[in-house]
Parts: sequence; structure tokens; C-alpha cells
Amino acid sequence: MVTGLFSRTQTIAFLRTKAGYLGQQADVYGGLIYDAAAENGLNPQFLLVQIQKESSLIEDPKPSPHQIEYALGFGCPDDGACAPAYRGLQKQITKAASIFKSYLADLA
Repeated sequence: MVTGLFSRTQTIAFLRTKAGYLGQQADVYGGLIYDAAAENGLNPQFLLVQIQKESSLIEDPKPSPHQIEYALGFGCPDDGACAPAYRGLQKQITKAASIFKSYLADLA
């Protein structure tokens, strides 16, 4: 595991300070984000930034169902419809984390 990263507690605490969708259930989503990051050698802050960049779930208190279901755009090509197999916030977070891990491995 990579050191010097947000802990589970810090990830949850950060989300609790935000009024957006993820902050409304900070314990659940903070833990999910932390676990996905830790399993893939990523900093949870990186996933938080990606989620905010792609879907604004950290700041947006009332996102659309599509924003939630495809929060990281995983399985959503630029030129077509999103794949139902990747629908759901948990799937988006875990799949995206594993893809980012593979990108980093390719760079090494």
C-alpha cells in the first residue's frame, strides 16, 4: 500500500464537510472510495478529484440519476450510450480505480 495518503477517516471527514451528494452519505461513500483507492495503490484524493471533475458529486447536492449511475464515465464512450454493465456508483468507483491502476502500471 502507498503511504502518505488520506486515511479512511480523513476521506470520510473530507466528504462530511461537503454539501454534495457524497457528503450526504459520507461514511458509505468515503469508505468505498478509500477501499477502491487502497486496493489499487491510489491516493483517495485522486479518486475524489476524478469524481468531482466527471460528475460534480462532491459539490452537487441534487445530481441527476445519470450523474450518480455513471459518476466516473466508465463504460461511457464519447460517441455512444453508456454500457449498462457499468451502471452504479460502486461499480464506477471500483472499475475506474482498477483502470487507473493499469494506466499507472503501463507508465512504469
